[in-house]
Amino acid sequence: MTWKFDRGKCIRIVVRNTANILQRALNYLFETLIKYGKEYPPEFWDTIWRQLLYPIFMVMKSKPEMSKMVSHEELSVWLSTTMIQALRNMMTLFTHYFDALEYMLDRFLDLLALCICQENDTLARIGSNCLQTLILQNVNKFTEQHWSLIVTAFVDLFTRTEATALFSAVTNPHSNTNGSSRPPLSRSSTTDTENDLTPTTPRQSKPEPRRANSNHSQSNGNTPPSPEEPPTPGPLEDYRPASTSTHQAPIVVTAARRRFFNQIITKCVLQLLLIETVNELFSNDLVYARIPSAELLRLMALLKRSYQFAKRFNDDIDLRNRLFQEGFMKQPPNLLKQESGSASV
Repeated sequence: MTWKFDRGKCIRIVVRNTANILQRALNYLFETLIKYGKEYPPEFWDTIWRQLLYPIFMVMKSKPEMSKMVSHEELSVWLSTTMIQALRNMMTLFTHYFDALEYMLDRFLDLLALCICQENDTLARIGSNCLQTLILQNVNKFTEQHWSLIVTAFVDLFTRTEATALFSAVTNPHSNTNGSSRPPLSRSSTTDTENDLTPTTPRQSKPEPRRANSNHSQSNGNTPPSPEEPPTPGPLEDYRPASTSTHQAPIVVTAARRRFFNQIITKCVLQLLLIETVNELFSNDLVYARIPSAELLRLMALLKRSYQFAKRFNDDIDLRNRLFQEGFMKQPPNLLKQESGSASV
């Protein structure tokens, strides 16, 4: 009988066994902290944060480390056994020992921001969900100082996910639409792509949204729920060039430029996720009642800025046409969901 070595099967066995060990280790760690944490002084909590808790998530700070998780199975195992469990346990720990850990709120918010700003849809949505959990579970305990930190975190997140590079992404801003290698765009070609900027390369799938009108892009071929009433096509949807001449050679999109394009698209997706997060939070009457008026106005200013940014892009038909011609997306780009979503919230 000939025995054949199956390398893939061996790797899967090792991954599963490692996952079980990680899961049990995390359970024991947080059970111990919950059981004995009331006796810890602040100095010891600082040590625990630096040496035990924060290092669990350090892999997200390093793109090379994240890229080592080549296989989808490895990433799925890490998410299910380490990332999700550890992050949720962190939120439980903070809530359980709020009085002892409230001075570390900024650190918890920074950790959640690190998750939300990942290029992986699943990680970003997990971070968003945990941010909502942190706020909802402690909404009655927050002081004005706490709310200021929370809103400041949102300010930072909205700023980091604003796709400012959209307005400088074209290689030749003075090129006209004549001679494009792209086919002329008709009104029908745009009304079928009312979702915001959508990656043209596969990305990690994300959990099913909890709200039917959640604003997010299509990725991994998963088609999100369409709006109940799609926006009526207007002049900004008309991309017809003045001429259909095809004398110009097709523009070649290099791998580096494609990565640059996808980074811009990712920011647009994350901005939609943040708008959705704010909407979910303020659908809760208790959050709305507890947040100080000054901080509420700061959040409203963020939404207004997001609306104005999206409207400015949507109104710039020439820019959107050039981006499409340069291979930015396979469909004409727009920020209709960002514009309508931010205004709606």
